[in-house]
Amino acid sequence: MRLFKAICYVLLLTSFIGHTCLSDIIHLKNGRNIKCDIKRETASSVIVEVEIGKMAVSKSDIDHIEKRPYEKKDQVKHGTPLDLTDPSIDTELSKKIEGMYKMLSEVRRNRNEARKFKSRYDSHTYKVANIERELSSISVRYENLNARIRRRSSGGKKKDVFEYNRLISESNELIARKEKLYLQIKDSIKMKERLGPKASASLSYYSSSIQEFEEALKKECEDARKKGVNKNEEACLKGLENELSKLKKDFKRIEVDVKSIGNSIFVDVLLNNRVKTRMLVDTGASVLLISRKTADKLKVYEAFGARKKRYKVADGRTIEATPVVLHSVEVGGMVVKNVPASIFEGRQITELLGMSFLGNFLVRVDLKSKKLILDEFKAL
Repeated sequence: MRLFKAICYVLLLTSFIGHTCLSDIIHLKNGRNIKCDIKRETASSVIVEVEIGKMAVSKSDIDHIEKRPYEKKDQVKHGTPLDLTDPSIDTELSKKIEGMYKMLSEVRRNRNEARKFKSRYDSHTYKVANIERELSSISVRYENLNARIRRRSSGGKKKDVFEYNRLISESNELIARKEKLYLQIKDSIKMKERLGPKASASLSYYSSSIQEFEEALKKECEDARKKGVNKNEEACLKGLENELSKLKKDFKRIEVDVKSIGNSIFVDVLLNNRVKTRMLVDTGASVLLISRKTADKLKVYEAFGARKKRYKVADGRTIEATPVVLHSVEVGGMVVKNVPASIFEGRQITELLGMSFLGNFLVRVDLKSKKLILDEFKAL
């Protein structure tokens, strides 16, 4: 309450006072804004300076922070020592530079959004893989326990009641743990389904904003250098180009040769670093689908008593397959660990490269050059 009153007082006061010396804007969750200079951050709050002095703003009240890198305090930080008040600087160019920094600030916000959704999506992906592994381990232990119980229940030997009851109790504990894990994995899969589109959209938007910024910056730099720039102006343009170079390093790109048959795209895939297979690229499939034959080559088997799942494939059919976790999946040098997959029986469909692998990348197919283009987001 005390913080709320302080914020309201600042907002009321700053509505009547100029902000020429304040270069940052804190956007609060209640829709209000605070113009300030950010001094430092703690684990729970941001220390800022406003017209009336210093104050602490709780991070839980903050929606996002808009920093103004074109102001003097950030010029040193970003390697851009351009003084926009220098009379020797072209006024039109200074406005364009200011606009480019605003655009850079927007790109950085897109980056933060991409990191937020991708890290949340990845955390549930790892959780699902870990639960699948534990379920597999529990199923093996459960099968071994049942075998020991059956041996003690037959053969005419006198039962060790204490040992028999202990085995039954341990078996029941495994059943209870298994049911609990099924509920957990169901919740995580639902969260993945909700976060997946958001993560993909935020990554795509961030990638597009980098491209737009690059095109705009290239044009402004070319125009400015044709007209001629002084030392300060050149330093500022170089600083913007350096910032762009750093942002582009957030993505690692590979291009993989594909084989197209009609509208279908096939790519060579290495599973568990030992078995190569050709799979149909299907962004509509939630996981990799592998045949029983491939699973046998990998020596990957579903857990005893594992529940089958239903999957809808590209042609609209629904099939049943049993979930497993692959240690690694590699396409063109891009490796993803602990990839959820499912084993299907017979030859009812082609093996599918689904979103449990593809969801880790921005995916694009260039049919003209017959390339599958994968952009991996590295800024996590």
